[in-house]
Amino acid sequence: MPKYLVDIEGVDEVTVPPAFNCFALFFECLHNDFQWFGLFAPDLMELPERNSYFACPNPNQIGVITGFEVYHGIVNDPGSFRLIDPWPLDALYSFPESSAVLLSGEQDLVCIDESGPLWKVERLTPSDVIVTRCHGGKIFGCESKSVNLDTSAWKFEIDLKSGEVLSDYYHEYTKTINLS
Repeated sequence: MPKYLVDIEGVDEVTVPPAFNCFALFFECLHNDFQWFGLFAPDLMELPERNSYFACPNPNQIGVITGFEVYHGIVNDPGSFRLIDPWPLDALYSFPESSAVLLSGEQDLVCIDESGPLWKVERLTPSDVIVTRCHGGKIFGCESKSVNLDTSAWKFEIDLKSGEVLSDYYHEYTKTINLS
């Protein structure tokens, strides 16, 4: 079984069970003087190369990707981590001017800002949401099949702060959920 050396008083190492070997994301979290260790174990059918973590706009928060799932939490509160849809995760976007991280799934888009998960838009496109740009407080994108087409089909525009869908061909099916 893989063993990880740790620096916790009274504990010399952490052992990861064989079922999690190469599938788990194991990390050490240091925040000021607070230290803890995280073990995120995705569904064993997921690919281990999709295990990662990402910085959030708030430096006291972190995002964790395990397979196709995304978790968000406060760095110095291990119990704060919760699952965030979109599922399955397709892409992560960060635009410097927006102070937000956007997560796209097959049909959904989630926004994380300085306060944490802000909103989720469900059924934004029939498949594979692609964010093309973020400018002037708005998010622009389309469905993947129309990314190279010069057409308005499946293109969308969303207000960054509220998640309100301002224009969308698929609008009658779209639903915005407040996550804050």
